[in-house]
Amino acid sequence: GSSTSSVAVTPDGALAYSVSPDGDVVVPIDVNGQTSYPGIQVGDNPVAIAINADGTYAYVCNFGSGTVSVIVVDPDSTTFNKVVETITVGMNPIDVDINPDGDRVYVANAGSSNLSVVDGDNTSATKNQVVATVPTGSSAKSVVVTPDGARVYVGTDNGYVVLDAQTNGVVATVPTGSSTKSVSITPDGALLIVLTTNGTVVIYDIQPGSGSENEVVATIPTGSSVKSVVVTPDGAMLYIILENSNDAIAYSLTVIGSAGAFEPGRFIPPPIVQVTPVDTIPTGKNPACIAFDPSGSGLALICNAGDKTITFLNATGQPPGPIKAEVDIWPSTLFFQTPRWLLRWVEGRIELPTGYWPEEIDIKSVRLQNAIKPVPWLHWYEDRDHDGKRELVLFFDRVAFQALLPQGEYVPVTITGTVRDRQFAGVDTIRTIRPVVIHPSGEVLTMGEPTNIIWTSPRGFKVDSVSIDWTPNDGRDWYQIARRIPDTHTYQWLVPTMTSDSCRVMITLWACRDILGQGMSQDMFRISVPVAVTVRSFTGAFEKESAVLRWSTFLEQNLDGFNILRSENEAEGFECVNTEPIPSGGSAQGGSYEFKDSDVGLNRAYFYKLVGVSHGGAKELSGPYRVVCRAPFALAQNVPNPFNPSTAIKFTIAEDRYVTLAVYDVSGRLVKTLVDRNMKADFYRVVWDGYNDGGRKVSSGIYFYRLRAGSFVQSHKMILLR
Repeated sequence: GSSTSSVAVTPDGALAYSVSPDGDVVVPIDVNGQTSYPGIQVGDNPVAIAINADGTYAYVCNFGSGTVSVIVVDPDSTTFNKVVETITVGMNPIDVDINPDGDRVYVANAGSSNLSVVDGDNTSATKNQVVATVPTGSSAKSVVVTPDGARVYVGTDNGYVVLDAQTNGVVATVPTGSSTKSVSITPDGALLIVLTTNGTVVIYDIQPGSGSENEVVATIPTGSSVKSVVVTPDGAMLYIILENSNDAIAYSLTVIGSAGAFEPGRFIPPPIVQVTPVDTIPTGKNPACIAFDPSGSGLALICNAGDKTITFLNATGQPPGPIKAEVDIWPSTLFFQTPRWLLRWVEGRIELPTGYWPEEIDIKSVRLQNAIKPVPWLHWYEDRDHDGKRELVLFFDRVAFQALLPQGEYVPVTITGTVRDRQFAGVDTIRTIRPVVIHPSGEVLTMGEPTNIIWTSPRGFKVDSVSIDWTPNDGRDWYQIARRIPDTHTYQWLVPTMTSDSCRVMITLWACRDILGQGMSQDMFRISVPVAVTVRSFTGAFEKESAVLRWSTFLEQNLDGFNILRSENEAEGFECVNTEPIPSGGSAQGGSYEFKDSDVGLNRAYFYKLVGVSHGGAKELSGPYRVVCRAPFALAQNVPNPFNPSTAIKFTIAEDRYVTLAVYDVSGRLVKTLVDRNMKADFYRVVWDGYNDGGRKVSSGIYFYRLRAGSFVQSHKMILLR
């Protein structure tokens, strides 16, 4: 709705702001919805705009009024899309750029031939005030800050001026032979793109210390007067708008032998820069400038001054949405082609389309099935299929792969990630047929003893033979157990005479000469030294409300201690009852031990097993031993006695009975009934608080309490002292 001369996009790519000189407004644009909002009134004849890196403020140069309008562009702010400050700068401000940290805003003033330095620090006392004015020698036409914020380049009538951003001092003045129209810098800070008023686009080497610093390294012949030039965020392309044209021209920007990293003081050779036309893109009428989405989406916005529109351009050369990658996933690993230590992992390969390189992939972002991360330290780049494109080769955890991926002949598997802040995705359809290792997986095996390796094979597939390998260190080394044996689903293995906490077994199914599938122990198992314990004697008795177990040994080898298992069924249901192992006495000749199990009931038989354990997890079992818990009827003396204000009375009911427990005074009168009901055989404890059945406190004195359970009757004396 308004003629436009400049546009800027917020760092997240959600909003753009188009400057309209004729209407004295800035028009906000919803980038995703491609719609505009009502214009924001600014100063007279606005011509340029810049947005700070955190996406909070936009700074607009008002050429006619000599001011800069500050607009809040943070959607979460209560002053969103409002001008919150108007800063007076020099005459005819024509261009603006912002330091990467947002602390300084640089305004090129064409009329006063200087540069205004504005404080953009939100925490500063001089926020949004001009803190320095730097003469530029001639009319300042444009300004740009290096990506590291160290230098400022100002285009002038005679060329460009280089400023030190720390001191605001001029460090170089470079003539260009013509008035400079605009300046921009490649994202790596190595090249300065200068657009002159005679229509020539000149590229300068501005790498500090370069042998050709501030010298021309390339010139772009356009054949016509140039209105605007911009570099893509990845530095790979230049886009140029010509005068009297309704097109934008795309050029590839290739730097050969770039400076890289050199020791201080060492000569840096000049780069070789190649600029090649790639495409001509139709725009709206009379395009004025181009702005790229800094979030890396590849979207460009072109201001069309003639028909008052914005053109949205996909400047990546790739279709919108995630980049389509070619991926290959290899769940099975051939022994003769691959180092054996790679058996632990599932291999994946990613090949990107032309224009992207595998080295640019953010490996931390890569996910298989949106869940499994690659092994961070295991990857390389190669062109295995010899198509001229290198691939990223990486590996995924086989345990996580087995747990996540279903079995099947045709299972789609995706690999996703980011490259240059763009999403990529690729799908491979693979066979995930594999055996399942039942044993060993999570157990503790004893060295030197036989154990059965047990697995299941997928149904409906002919398995010709099976190979078995094992690793003692979670895949770093693999050793053969059996090669090409019949698929009997079990194999007796003599456990090696070594200890390890990180063991797995790998089963490989063969169909003729091809691998049908591979499966690995889902949980690591351990190999421990054998435990030898000879029990000399074991007794169990019921004492003081507990089952007391006593045992002695006359041989202990590699023993750290004992666990106690208990069940009321001699054949099954045993559970450990001790929280910590009962430590061994440490003598090879044996020792004597005792354990009290208080979590038992009366008139019950319990079965106990002793489990000798080693530090490595090996076990030696003995038992079961039967212990019967019986106790007579009993009434204990109250505690405390004498008491005030309350006392506890314990009693034992040996068999299920109707029970009464009552308190009497010295004359035999009933004072308080504490129990009067059927009770099961067990141990009990009741408290008397010194009140009678009427709810009143009784006086100090001697009282008696009596327990009656069937034919059992017993009494005790107690004293209350108020």
